[in-house]
Amino acid sequence: MHHALAPYILNSFATLGFEAVCETAMIISNIDQGAACMAVALKTKKQDLKSTAFGCGITAMVGGFTEPGIYSVTLPLKPPLYCLMAVSFVGALVAGLGGAAAYTVAGSTGLLGGLPVYISDNLSNLAWTVAGVAIGIIASFILTYIFYKEEEEAPV
Repeated sequence: MHHALAPYILNSFATLGFEAVCETAMIISNIDQGAACMAVALKTKKQDLKSTAFGCGITAMVGGFTEPGIYSVTLPLKPPLYCLMAVSFVGALVAGLGGAAAYTVAGSTGLLGGLPVYISDNLSNLAWTVAGVAIGIIASFILTYIFYKEEEEAPV
């Protein structure tokens, strides 16, 4: 699905010199996926799910690779997925209203590869992105921790 957005992203860079929608949404949602996985890892008592969720959380937050977390933690468990989707919308909304825009294509959409593309001569660009990410991490973790119930757990 995300490859379908590549023509829009490249066209935005070519015509405007920046991209303000997809990159921001992808980076925030990927990091939120990691926070939701971390909340599951902290709350669950099942050792196999704990180790899987922790590894998926690190991978999503640092590298931006969310497929392991989606397919083995948040999608089968449902409440973490719902929480991170709602929070990702709010985090991206905050960053978008602040005018956050990427100035190059992110190599990866995690903390290490995603945030540097917002560095420009205008520091508020990076600040609004960090604000959206911070809101997403905190709220995604807290809401997932609250709404995830052990009895709703799917087998890993």
